[in-house]
Amino acid sequence: MHGGAFITTVDDLIDITTSLVIDTDDEVITTIRAAIRLRSVSDHLLAATAGHCERLGTAQRWGMRTAELLTRNGCAPTVAARAMRVGRGIDVLDMTARYSRDALLSGEHVAAVVSGVGHAATRCRAPIGSDLITDLESRLVAAALSGATPSEISNTARGYAIDHTPPADDTDPASVPVAEDSSLNQFTYTPGEDGRLHGHFDLDILTGERLIAGLDAGS
Repeated sequence: MHGGAFITTVDDLIDITTSLVIDTDDEVITTIRAAIRLRSVSDHLLAATAGHCERLGTAQRWGMRTAELLTRNGCAPTVAARAMRVGRGIDVLDMTARYSRDALLSGEHVAAVVSGVGHAATRCRAPIGSDLITDLESRLVAAALSGATPSEISNTARGYAIDHTPPADDTDPASVPVAEDSSLNQFTYTPGEDGRLHGHFDLDILTGERLIAGLDAGS
């Protein structure tokens, strides 16, 4: 199916949803399940298309970045950032891509798996496709299918990464202890629906001390 035919299908679906009659408990539950799965399909399609956009260089030919292309077409900035991150992830994580494509995982769960695997791959210095990372991906997907929340999936991934982080090599002058390794630093923040700022950070000890000092001074 090409883009034009797909748009027509979406228009037909909109007509169906606007004329939908829900007047029994069974219909409420059935519609909720269908809507959740439809949202999961949409999240996967957006992420996969964002990945295609980056690989094909579509946004660059329009004189903008992929994130800008998404936001100009109606994406909230946080949704655009997640779509791009997940799009890159499902391109190399076959198991996650399969469950995402079949709408068996929500977009939030898929994003948590992708981020968790990426964090562990960096911290454990293990490439995507290695036994270690494949094992983690299987664990995270299984946890998501079993009802774990995205937050729980993230915590599981971080715990796994800690347990499997290789120790510093005292005989290698270039080896850096985890607590001092700035290449592992992560800092993310997003505005909430209520206007408040929500964030997460995972920093080396020196950067962490600087952040605390700055926050203390600013507050």
